Amino acid sequence: MPKSNISSSQLLKEVALLPIRERRRFIVKQNYKVFLYKYYSCNAPEYLSSIICDSNLWLSSPQSFNDPFDMKWVYTVDRNPAKRRKRLKGILQNNPDIAQKTWKLRQRQIDQLMLDPEGLETRVMESSVKHAGTAGVCCLSQDPREILMWSHYADQHKGLVLQFDVSINPEVFLQAISVEYSADYPVVEWTDPQENALKVGLLRKFKSWGYEQERRIIRPGLANSFLPFKPSALTGIILGCRFPEEQMPLIEKILKDRELKGFSMPIIYSARQDRSSYGLKIFKRVN
Repeated sequence: MPKSNISSSQLLKEVALLPIRERRRFIVKQNYKVFLYKYYSCNAPEYLSSIICDSNLWLSSPQSFNDPFDMKWVYTVDRNPAKRRKRLKGILQNNPDIAQKTWKLRQRQIDQLMLDPEGLETRVMESSVKHAGTAGVCCLSQDPREILMWSHYADQHKGLVLQFDVSINPEVFLQAISVEYSADYPVVEWTDPQENALKVGLLRKFKSWGYEQERRIIRPGLANSFLPFKPSALTGIILGCRFPEEQMPLIEKILKDRELKGFSMPIIYSARQDRSSYGLKIFKRVN
């Protein structure tokens, strides 16, 4: 088994080298789900084709999220002057407009901000939000039977859910980190690196969203781009309980294109309403 004292990127590589059964044992032992799911509408065929046929996950910008409270955090200001000055230097150096200024002008701006705590906090927050907006995020769920998820993200149960086997492509899917749900914003020490604030802000949501059981893959600086995954990791397609049969030719065409590329074919399932309770049952589709 992989050692626990190695970097996360090296750990993913070592897990990927394990035989498939050992990978699955490792995943279960880490309390990670063997499968992850992505809810989709069928109203944008090009997106379905890019993920089913081309094996690309879309990394969205957090600025496109439907929750205005997403990507929020509260800063605490360290009173250590040396830490504050060091953090300010980093912020100003990463700002292309300010980075072009002379050393003296930058030092003068740092001195002014050191004397203006409110302005300092505003500047740091603006810089962090701008930085977070450039991150690429792929949102996945751990539950394919969540009624509200089908309603909100799969066109009122007329869409579908894609199933991914984490053990087949751990380098990608083990990067999906659980979102924490809370009534309070996360607190970040503003002298910490921006990457810390980025992950903390993007991995907490208001507690009412807890039903999503969300995991997020976060790639700094890669907003609005594709993240390739192994085609064989897509192992199932679950059609919603209201999936219109007239949409089936679209799915069949995308699957045919996938087959022509020589990729393995996912199993097709159908979700059905439970007759005795508020719930969904999933069955293998019979043609």
